[in-house]
Amino acid sequence: MGAHERCPPASPCIGHCVMDRQAGLCTGCARTLDEIVRWGAADEAERARAWAALPARAARLGLTLRRLDWRGAELLDAVAQRLGGGWTLRAGPADAAAEIAGPVEEIARGDTALTLRTATATLRLEAPHWLAAFEIAPAGRRPRLALALPQGRAGAETSAQAEEGHHIVEAPPLRAEVDAPSFGRDAPPLPKGWACIATLDPA
Repeated sequence: MGAHERCPPASPCIGHCVMDRQAGLCTGCARTLDEIVRWGAADEAERARAWAALPARAARLGLTLRRLDWRGAELLDAVAQRLGGGWTLRAGPADAAAEIAGPVEEIARGDTALTLRTATATLRLEAPHWLAAFEIAPAGRRPRLALALPQGRAGAETSAQAEEGHHIVEAPPLRAEVDAPSFGRDAPPLPKGWACIATLDPA
């Protein structure tokens, strides 16, 4: 059994566990108390129903951050789809950031890694089971995505390189516990304990 198969089911929890008594929902993940208690023992169909209900609940509560249920291959496919639709991915330390913009001309995906090529750039992204995706949706703005690792988690890497004129700007592999990138004022508001390694912004 592989590492991905041994991992617990993806959870919407973002570590902000405060119940809204009137709504009966957590103000962090928008689940009911019963869903939270049963999550580990619930079957896939039950968890899927809860995931499907979360966007509407989050909107009702006015939440601007939610964790998505993408993992592994599904996460890689979602990244490829958005880059193919013209989204821009930014990865790498602040002093050597690379931006990858669609449309994507070539996609190659293995079990845990994705390689995309545009006319001017190449991206390779590895997605172990602990790599997570968050949606940030400020009021009045299109949602953006952030890919993040738990701080202190070793062994997960992303690398990117982008061509600017005749120069190559390369973002070296990142390890969240050592040198997760700083996005400055543009940093996504992730929950405490998570290190952002890349952002995806709509066209």
